[in-house]
Amino acid sequence: MLTRGGVHGGYHWQWYRIPRFFGTFQESGFVPGPILTGLSVTLQVTVVSLAAAMVVGLLTALLRLSGSFIGRTVALVYLEVIRNTPLVDQGFVLPNCDRSMRTVRTVSRVGVS
Repeated sequence: MLTRGGVHGGYHWQWYRIPRFFGTFQESGFVPGPILTGLSVTLQVTVVSLAAAMVVGLLTALLRLSGSFIGRTVALVYLEVIRNTPLVDQGFVLPNCDRSMRTVRTVSRVGVS
């Protein structure tokens, strides 16, 4: 059915264009295309994010189990903020925190009220 739909639908798939998006061979050797480059970046981000998440998770767990009131409170506040906000909100807010803090520092230093 799919074969008949493709053939009788009047569309001719241009499969010959696909391999160059994976990579090409040149005099200097193999040059990865956008698909392999994107895959490489994705894997790098995944590994770094996994390592960072493990470190943050371990530190939070150790703070929660510590005898320090301040450590337990910091871990509790962090967990409650992260757990109770949607991921999309964190994605919008967290990257802009640095910019907001620079603005607050500038305004407080200049004395604008």
